[in-house]
Amino acid sequence: MLLLVFLIYWCVVHNQVQASFADFSKNACTELYYYPIKAFSRHCYVTLNGDTPVPDIIQRSGYKLERYVVTTSDGYVLTLFRIPPEEGDNRKNKQPIFLQHGIASDSAIWVTTGSLGFILADEGYDVWLGNHRGTPNSQEHTKYKSSDPEYWNFNLDDSSANDLKASLNEVARVTGKKGSIIYVGHSRGSTIAFMFASQFPNDTKELLQGIVALSPIVYLELPSHWKLLLPAAPLIGVIFKSQFFSYQRSDFQETFKYLGITSIFYHDKIIHLFLKHFCSLMPYICKYSSSMTFGQSNNFLPDNLLTAYSNFPRPISVAEVTQYVQIYNSGNFQKFDYGKEANLRKYQQEKPPLYDLSQINVPVVLLYGKHDTLLSTEKVDKFYKQLTVSKKSMESVPIGDSNEENAYNHVDFIQGKDIKKIFYNDLLNILQSDKLTSKK
Repeated sequence: MLLLVFLIYWCVVHNQVQASFADFSKNACTELYYYPIKAFSRHCYVTLNGDTPVPDIIQRSGYKLERYVVTTSDGYVLTLFRIPPEEGDNRKNKQPIFLQHGIASDSAIWVTTGSLGFILADEGYDVWLGNHRGTPNSQEHTKYKSSDPEYWNFNLDDSSANDLKASLNEVARVTGKKGSIIYVGHSRGSTIAFMFASQFPNDTKELLQGIVALSPIVYLELPSHWKLLLPAAPLIGVIFKSQFFSYQRSDFQETFKYLGITSIFYHDKIIHLFLKHFCSLMPYICKYSSSMTFGQSNNFLPDNLLTAYSNFPRPISVAEVTQYVQIYNSGNFQKFDYGKEANLRKYQQEKPPLYDLSQINVPVVLLYGKHDTLLSTEKVDKFYKQLTVSKKSMESVPIGDSNEENAYNHVDFIQGKDIKKIFYNDLLNILQSDKLTSKK
């Protein structure tokens, strides 16, 4: 009762309550402390970018939309969204740009919080949005349903080798711009791009003009509080395996298999519903959890709080998370480790093969944030030095800003405040610079 009285007093004194009736559809506020009273506050408003499907967001925003469906060689059915340029608009020669989202997200990140897809379309580019297998727009399979455990039996190697080949070939087929596609990937989107480019250099050269990696995850870093959790999963896996399992597999994945879990965040709609209600009441806790996960940042935009949690997290495969843990533990950019016996059968060697980064033969631009908890300058520099391609560059974001307080974290690339002025304008310059050109 006292809390209610205080809340009413605070609202009246600070003049935060508007005279009109409550609007419970409001889902964005200019400051975090308005969220608990967002239905009544004049500092909160309605944005359609929350629960709205990606195609509807694109069309409601006044852009044309095209859908393309591709089937990978291992049976996964993926949906690609395209924002085509106007027929008479030749400002950028209708150059295709393929945007690939990161882990636990989908193509919504390019048309909601940061709207890079719209910014590129406004510049005259032919914009393509990829959707990783397992995400809501790409959950079909020629044999399995997404509710089948077998559906989720894929790792990063499978995604890179199959999803990208099918998707990029479709972009090349439709646009007729084979060899001119610029690939922009965030987080996992960059991981699978470098796996693909390492393993299929000829296909990469034929399809892409260059790769722009936002928060490039090759050599993974983890915050200290995450590192404390890592020993627990393998330990549990060893106990379970010794009692219940007869074949070799990653201990991390073995644990989840015993528990009957093959995917994470599968019931994402229920998770989003909970997060939106919880974050409306406890916005500072949600902001703090984001900082603990992705890194401290001064670029957080309060307006994006509920929109971000309307599209994150999306379903992911346990095997993908397992492979990231393996990459971190080994310190190698490598294929999935099935265990010695299984590795011998699959790879003809006891340890998983490394991805040969020297095989990447298209220009590469690495853009990272110094406050990113999932990588560090040292990790990015290690990768950069292993690239042998003649055109390569590495920049921390904001570019040219030495003020440590302004440094980007992992998700500022897709939802930071003033993102167009602080980052996307520089990105547009990079797309037009000689950093992404090479002699063929």
